[in-house]
Amino acid sequence: MNKLITVHEYERINKNSRFDGGDKQLGENNFAELKFFVEKYNEMYSKSEDTDDVFNVFQVGTNSDGEYVRSKNYVGVIQLKNGVKIQILPKVDFDDGDDKDNKKTISIFIKMLKTLKYFSFKVFNNADLKIHDNNIYEVFIGMYLQQVLYLVKKGLKSDYNHVEENGNFYKGKLDFNNHIKYNYAHKEKFYIIYDEFTENRAENRLIKTTLLKLLRLSASETNLKLCRQLLINFENVDVSQDVDKDFNSVKSDRNTIDYSQVLIWTKVFLKNQSFTSFEGNTGALALLFPMENLFESYIATVVKSVFSEDYNVSCQDKGLYLLNENGKKIFALRPDIVLTKKSAEKAKIIMDTKWKRLTNNRSANYGISQADMYQMYAYAKEYNSNSVYVLYPKVKEFDDNSQITFNNGDIKIRIFFIEFQSKNERQPIEKSIESLKMDLIN
Repeated sequence: MNKLITVHEYERINKNSRFDGGDKQLGENNFAELKFFVEKYNEMYSKSEDTDDVFNVFQVGTNSDGEYVRSKNYVGVIQLKNGVKIQILPKVDFDDGDDKDNKKTISIFIKMLKTLKYFSFKVFNNADLKIHDNNIYEVFIGMYLQQVLYLVKKGLKSDYNHVEENGNFYKGKLDFNNHIKYNYAHKEKFYIIYDEFTENRAENRLIKTTLLKLLRLSASETNLKLCRQLLINFENVDVSQDVDKDFNSVKSDRNTIDYSQVLIWTKVFLKNQSFTSFEGNTGALALLFPMENLFESYIATVVKSVFSEDYNVSCQDKGLYLLNENGKKIFALRPDIVLTKKSAEKAKIIMDTKWKRLTNNRSANYGISQADMYQMYAYAKEYNSNSVYVLYPKVKEFDDNSQITFNNGDIKIRIFFIEFQSKNERQPIEKSIESLKMDLIN
């Protein structure tokens, strides 16, 4: 049975939701497990220092079909204890119609993922990451295996391990007390202490343990084949007997710099964590990403590529504050992108990304948040900029010529739409940013 259910942002999931390509329903027990997971996730999220308590990642509600859950602004995959997977994809509009098989959406999702700090550009820039039956969980596994493959090609690192053993040969240092204790009747043995230079270090043990776990979790022949091939390189490495202890033993130095990103993934898979740092006792595995961060990260990457020749590009710019209290600066301003023209350093252009679907309704302010506009106005005033761009994903309600510009004296706030797919352009997002650059010139 296909144990995959695919939904998009804000779509409801209930006990009657059907698995992809079949008539089988999620059912009462699976839905109860999913609901338990999202309630625990919301509980964790509400306690986070980085967010307001009133905002939860998931919504739990009831309608005519009974209870349901839905993701508010997170995308990714949840795997329940029995292997059932719920994948949540971004809601993206395409000019040439629907994306019934979700391949276009998943392709865009992967492009965005590659720009996050969790992923190595060196590894994924040229990696052949196939979409395994539209299952992004297998894509994640493939990404992890590519990281490990990159590590193996560069060579697994060795380290000195402290060894105590009662052996038949003398080397290192004799532990006299234990030697007397254990070998009073065994004159042929030596209780010794020595350091052994070996690949059997904490980092490699954790990776091997993860590979063995993925052999049980993956259903992709491609991933399983690569996983088996990689395990050959870990023959001299033990399976981790204490995952927490080994994670605490991980070293962070120049010798292990190539391990940094693969160990982030290793913790996700081994400890059933999400990239949002969720850790609980639900037994479910969450690989979830906030769409705001994905959109911001990808747009920032493209802006750097398009603008860097003529502009200095600062992402998540900091240093300015909205107010001060008794000489102490408060309410830090941090626009997503600040452009400074190299030939005129005082001329600043502000860009901020918002992952929100606007509506073509002027009387409703197009669905634009009033708080967002206050924020943009504050950016314009404090950065002394008369040019602020707010970048939203393009939706079908707006045609190619749609333009929204707000003015207040010298300050101009322009709404700019990022196109994800076009009939005529192979790289529509990059083309959108290039059009934005032309708008600045004009």
